[in-house]
Amino acid sequence: MKKIGNSPAFIITYFALGGIVGGYLLMAIAGAAPFLMKDFSLSADQFSTLAGLILLGGVIAKVVLLVSDHFGRKTMIYLNILLFIVGILIFTTADSYTGLYIGRLIQGAGAIMSTVLFNVYLSEIAPSNKRGMMVLIFQLSWTAGMLIASLVNLGLEQTGNWQLMFNSILIIPIIMLFTTHLLPASPRWLALKGRMDEANESLKALNSNMPKDELQAEMDMLAAGSGKVDWSQSFKLLFKYKKAIFLAVAVYVLTQLSGINAIMQTSVILLKSCGIQSDFMAIFGTILLAAINFIMTIGTIIFVERIGRKKILKIGITGFAVSMIALAIIVAVLPAVALTGWLALVCMLSGVGFLAFGPTGVVYVILVEVLPTPIRTLGFIIGGFIGLLVGTVFVSEFLVIGTTFGYPVLFGMLAFFAIVYLLFCIFLLPETGGKSLEEIESEMNKK
Repeated sequence: MKKIGNSPAFIITYFALGGIVGGYLLMAIAGAAPFLMKDFSLSADQFSTLAGLILLGGVIAKVVLLVSDHFGRKTMIYLNILLFIVGILIFTTADSYTGLYIGRLIQGAGAIMSTVLFNVYLSEIAPSNKRGMMVLIFQLSWTAGMLIASLVNLGLEQTGNWQLMFNSILIIPIIMLFTTHLLPASPRWLALKGRMDEANESLKALNSNMPKDELQAEMDMLAAGSGKVDWSQSFKLLFKYKKAIFLAVAVYVLTQLSGINAIMQTSVILLKSCGIQSDFMAIFGTILLAAINFIMTIGTIIFVERIGRKKILKIGITGFAVSMIALAIIVAVLPAVALTGWLALVCMLSGVGFLAFGPTGVVYVILVEVLPTPIRTLGFIIGGFIGLLVGTVFVSEFLVIGTTFGYPVLFGMLAFFAIVYLLFCIFLLPETGGKSLEEIESEMNKK
């Protein structure tokens, strides 16, 4: 009888819940912004710094993840869930800016750690023809968490209870904490440790309904890519896989500079600065942004295996660049009145939609595929560390740039970074769709 932990339905549900928590924590602060700024007398600069802390916390998570290959995926997943819980409780019981700072930092460590651990795990247990879909379901659940946070924020807007805006999600990590033991071991992690018999048994259990010839092909590819590599030895492989590391760093940094995290976390303040006066209507605008983010990610799931990662990326980046150029022109030409605010929202909806379909939709699929198994976790850590440092500074200074140089400059800057991203995608990024992880690694080593 198949164990529940080996069931694709259980695995997908488990990590979908994890994605919901991460997305919720990222977005909850947007609706809480007016109340946090009032209760703690925060300036726009202080709030922007607070929003950016979720990315700085991710930098801390990257350091912790250096030992993840040694301790194994499940042990680190337990730690990840605890960070979710502790970060929320410290933040919502804070009585000073310092308490908020620490709580948000820990929330960030949990949220960003999950984007590495969960995606690495999913990529390692998924068959080649379903890998993109399984990783994208995690990304979809992340956007669902953002949408849920926006709806909760709107429902609590009249009460001003920002603590409940965060505490409402606590039940999910608590459930995850008590079900983590059901997850199976990653066959590719076992192979990485030289435990091939266990790796093959795990692969068979996970794919018990797969035709024998396809299962044998998966086992052959697993054996071809095996070879015991201790976590500390993976540092020695960095030069061998320097191209993969460069691609990971570039994808991470350019995705951060696209501004998705900055826009979503500061959306209420952005919309009010562009002309929308009511807190309620500004929070309602964030719901629309979260909804388009969720809907367009579904589109990515539908098309990712049909038209390929690279084409989706190019479509999304181009659409976002055009949307930001239009937004910069609107804000530059029109006064900050209600009409301008709603036009700005339309441009933001278009831009976020294209980002969700392109960069933020397929970013983790691309990362798990271009990084070979021996350095996958380390590559995530290096690329994520650099990307999150850039993202932390960018989000922390996002509103400052807007208030100092003007919002037309801010949105024009986002368009410029999008164009750089597009050129990178066209000339440097390989297509990885429809290939096994071992095939991708072999092709990249030949180039």
